[in-house]
Amino acid sequence: MRLAAVAALALALVPTAHAGTTTSVANPITTTTPLAQTQPRTTKNQAIALFVANDKVADWLKRYPPKPVTDATFKQGVWTVNVWSGKAGEIATGTVDDGTGSVVEAWTGPQVAWKMGRGYKGAFGGEKINSYTVWLGLCAIFLLYGLLVERGYRAGLALRDPFGRLLAVGLASIVALQVFVIAGGVTGLIPLTGMAMPFLAQGGSSLVTNWAIVALLIQVSHSARRQYNGEVAP
Repeated sequence: MRLAAVAALALALVPTAHAGTTTSVANPITTTTPLAQTQPRTTKNQAIALFVANDKVADWLKRYPPKPVTDATFKQGVWTVNVWSGKAGEIATGTVDDGTGSVVEAWTGPQVAWKMGRGYKGAFGGEKINSYTVWLGLCAIFLLYGLLVERGYRAGLALRDPFGRLLAVGLASIVALQVFVIAGGVTGLIPLTGMAMPFLAQGGSSLVTNWAIVALLIQVSHSARRQYNGEVAP
């Protein structure tokens, strides 16, 4: 029942993530202004006005109080515009080409903080991350991770031996911590570290270590069942 509830929640989040990342914008690297330009042709206020007048940005700003805080910085022929609204924080960001006055990038909502949602071609899936197939696959992988951690905790709590209980809970926590750190780093929630994703990252020592953790958890689970004569622990 719990797995069914988690699966239903994951499926409910898929359309939201997909809807927030389907807007197509121009290639952020493509600009018509020479990179050597140091003096802007467009003023700061003009760049901000061009950005907030963009259809996508204007539609998003309707959800917030009028007159949000705006700022723009100029570098190498491109204006970077940021928009804030009270406690909501930064609600829109993007770039305006100084030479043509066109909006090159326009990011709103989750795309502001979550750069993977922008559809860049990069190390973590690029544009394919926005497809239903990839999202469903990621949901299935995280459900498997959750099942492994849950079974480890359950086996540890079923043991009467204090050492075995601490061992099982500790090993399951190691797997959960690795998944949290890597998933959080990839999505931009926390700084990305050099920790390997269990069973997915290309690392020999990490893979061997995680399979050893699984083997120990299986042995702990077997010991927990054996102390109850093969029956499921209460």
